[in-house]
Amino acid sequence: MEQETILYYYPVKEKTGQDLPVAKRHWWQEAELMPFRVAQRIYACPVPVYYYKRNPWKPQTLCKAMETALYQMEGMTDTVLAAGMEKLLTEEMLGRWHPRMETLKSLTALLLAQKAENQGVCPQKAVVKLGDIQDADWQMEMTWELLQPYLPKINQCIIRCDAEPGIDIREELGSFLEDYYYEYGLVVQTESRVPGKGASQAVCEREEKDCLYLDFRKDNLYRSIRKYLDTMLKNRYY
Repeated sequence: MEQETILYYYPVKEKTGQDLPVAKRHWWQEAELMPFRVAQRIYACPVPVYYYKRNPWKPQTLCKAMETALYQMEGMTDTVLAAGMEKLLTEEMLGRWHPRMETLKSLTALLLAQKAENQGVCPQKAVVKLGDIQDADWQMEMTWELLQPYLPKINQCIIRCDAEPGIDIREELGSFLEDYYYEYGLVVQTESRVPGKGASQAVCEREEKDCLYLDFRKDNLYRSIRKYLDTMLKNRYY
């Protein structure tokens, strides 16, 4: 199957002086966005501060320019919006640019691989924070797929989720947890959080930095991917 290309739209910060970021130089031109390659399968698309001179973007005009840039890409392409793009588009338009679940999974896999490479050794601990309990099945399935390359070397895995009255989390996740034990001899720990009373900020930051870390709560997975793409853009990985 052909691998999907990712197009990452991000807003350009306003510059001082005459070099003002705009999408077109003359009134008769169409607004044009210029994607460029950041890494294999990943392209970045800067969105200038203004549409023309100091005229702010109209959402419809920006959406059309984004569509044109997208259709110029070869092969299957999905999109990700950087923080700040929400201010330039309407609420109705944002859904059109939200990445597919498969895209989130593939980018998260790249994020984990980059972390392992930067550390020089595979982290021996994984921490997974589940979101809504009704979504536990797909979250656990994605977790299994994402951790597969690292499970032979992981010796501790913790899965946390919010406590639900009358629900035994380990029993709910039993069929998934058995796979870790039978395939890798790994006994996964489960921890129930009391909503609003999670681990300290320092502990969370340490786990996010040192462990294979997945956070499915709210839009945290998406936020991690944005942060990863911002870092990739800053460092210009090729």
